[in-house]
Order: sequence, then structure tokens, then C-alpha cells
Amino acid sequence: GRALLEIGLAGCPVVAYDVDWHSEIVRSGITGTLVENFNYEELGNATLKLLSDDEMISRMSREMKARALDTANPKALARVQAQIYEELIEES
Repeated sequence: GRALLEIGLAGCPVVAYDVDWHSEIVRSGITGTLVENFNYEELGNATLKLLSDDEMISRMSREMKARALDTANPKALARVQAQIYEELIEES
């Protein structure tokens, strides 16, 4: 998961399996493409499609970097963590 964020910070569009939290940063058609888990044919086809379209790579690269920067924003992360702690305190 962390590697996916680091790739995003580098501005690289991603083709990934739709598992764990990948959908939070990889938005199909926007920042990359998500494919069904273990569907290696779909993964390969989506990768070939991306690599064959320079305009798509450029557009998705910009979107991926913006999404990754937003996701990795320290202030935003601190707010989310604080909200989680507040909810846990309220529940107990």
C-alpha cells in the first residue's frame, strides 16, 4: 500500500488489482486502472492500453500526483487520525 502512494507522489499512473485500500488512490480512468484481483490478463491488457497512449499517461500522471499529494497531506492525515480517536473515545 505505501509503495502505491510513493508511486503516486512520483506522478506515475497505476494499473493495480482492486484490493485493500487501492481504490482510495487509484481511480479507474482518472489516476490509473483497477482490475479484478488475480485477473492477470486484464492487468496486462490495461497496462498495454495505458502504455500505448501518451496523452492518457500525461493526464493520469497529473491526476495521480494531485491525488497522492492530497492523500499524503500531513494536516489531512492528522485530522483523520484525530477523528478516529474521537470516535473511539465516544464509543467507549
